[in-house]
Amino acid sequence: QDAVVRDQLVQAIMEEKAQRELADLCTGAAALLSIGGYSRFDLRQRADGSLWIIDVNPNPDIGPGTGFRKALAAARIEFADFLNELMISALSRRTR
Repeated sequence: QDAVVRDQLVQAIMEEKAQRELADLCTGAAALLSIGGYSRFDLRQRADGSLWIIDVNPNPDIGPGTGFRKALAAARIEFADFLNELMISALSRRTR
């Protein structure tokens, strides 16, 4: 099903600087809120290009057809790869 969803999505085209700002904003907020594992951030962009977070979901639904799965598909991240990274991350936090 993810392949079908992927064919219906358009990947965002962002400059590298904007990608870094987006990643820094979200990872900083996740650290500030002590969010581990996976989460979903809803953002908006002002006319001047600046970004702001309007919602944080620290436990989004990852079932088929959900916004999270659509975002993975748009980013060309296979669901199995996401789950693998999620488990590796969880195990590494557990052994600290």
